[in-house]
Amino acid sequence: MFDIPDISFTYGPTQDLMLSITFSPEFMQIC
Repeated sequence: MFDIPDISFTYGPTQDLMLSITFSPEFMQIC
């Protein structure tokens, strides 16, 4: 169903960075 390149692109360092920013305590305080 999913190809390895697609998974790597979707859940790559960029995705991890966005998750880290989204769930960071500083971000939660701002919201």
